[in-house]
Amino acid sequence: MRKLKGNTTLIIIIVLSVLLVIAIAIGAYFWGKSKSTTQATKTASPALSSTKSPTAAATPTPTTTLAQTEETPKQTVENFMKYTLGTLPGAQIDYDKARAYLSDTMKAQYSGENWVPSFYGIQDGPTSVKFISENTSDETLTLRYDPSWGETSLGWSFILEKDGNKWYINGFRNDAQ
Repeated sequence: MRKLKGNTTLIIIIVLSVLLVIAIAIGAYFWGKSKSTTQATKTASPALSSTKSPTAAATPTPTTTLAQTEETPKQTVENFMKYTLGTLPGAQIDYDKARAYLSDTMKAQYSGENWVPSFYGIQDGPTSVKFISENTSDETLTLRYDPSWGETSLGWSFILEKDGNKWYINGFRNDAQ
């Protein structure tokens, strides 16, 4: 009977040790993931856009109003993605600046703290985004992008409307949804 009690204690210690190792591994994973997101916001990388224009900057300008008056529709969408998706090269997470790119309708539709995952319909952002096409119809402009998570890709469509000399995102479609 004594031997059985000793074995039970040993088994409990081993189980608790394994649980502790698992908890440490999970904590290290999430700590590393948050560090990589923070690091991505601190290091500047080349802009998503491969086209160059005299008014385009490698990173968004501090004055949002000035940036929006000079931005092309493509720059508007790509800056919006950089402000909302910390997994992209050159990203600088700033949800307030990102919301400035949304139309009033979209701001009302996507409010609250977790509006970004709700907007894209994803939890983890892509590692790269490739411009696909631009289509104009009536008073709207649709830009299509191909976000990639390594081997996996989706199709995203951003619908933009112009108000004065500023472009605003007035719709979004994730083809996987």
